[in-house]
Order: sequence, then C-alpha cells, then structure tokens
Amino acid sequence: MSCGDFKITYYWIGEDEYNDTIASPCDGKHKAIAGHTIAVDTNIIPYGTRVMINNHIYTAEDCGGAVKGNVIDIYTTTPKDVTYNTEVFVLMK
Repeated sequence: MSCGDFKITYYWIGEDEYNDTIASPCDGKHKAIAGHTIAVDTNIIPYGTRVMINNHIYTAEDCGGAVKGNVIDIYTTTPKDVTYNTEVFVLMK
C-alpha cells in the first residue's frame, strides 16, 4: 500500500553534531543496520513498520530531529550526500 511521496535522505555514524554512534536507536530495541534501518517520524510511520523504497525493504527503527513529516533517513555505513523524492510503500503483515 502506498503511503505517498517522501523525501529520502541518508545518515551514518558520526555525521551529526552529536557524533551519534547510533548504538541505541529511538525505539530502544535495535542497533542500526546499514541497508535495513530507517529513521522516521513516528506520527507518520510507526516503529517496526516495514516499507519498500525503490524495491528495497527497510524497517522503521529510529527517529531524528530533522526527520519530520514525509521524510525518511536511511542508515548507511558510508557518507551519502544525496536526497531525492520517491513513492514509499508500506508492507502489510
């Protein structure tokens, strides 16, 4: 099911002013995994939701101060200074 168009950004260890190690994502249960973990606005996408972005499946396990509204931040191991807009699909259980 489509949940609309989202701005896609990326984050990685130490890329913010807090030098966040991403050891304890906001959901308190998971360590961020590259290619798996996304940060979301939980008012839009709840923790644990699996979404498909460009035919790749991610899980909502983190949040962030800049992740508000229709923004998804994908965790990666290397810096990616890329942003784009795309349709995001929620996978049904």
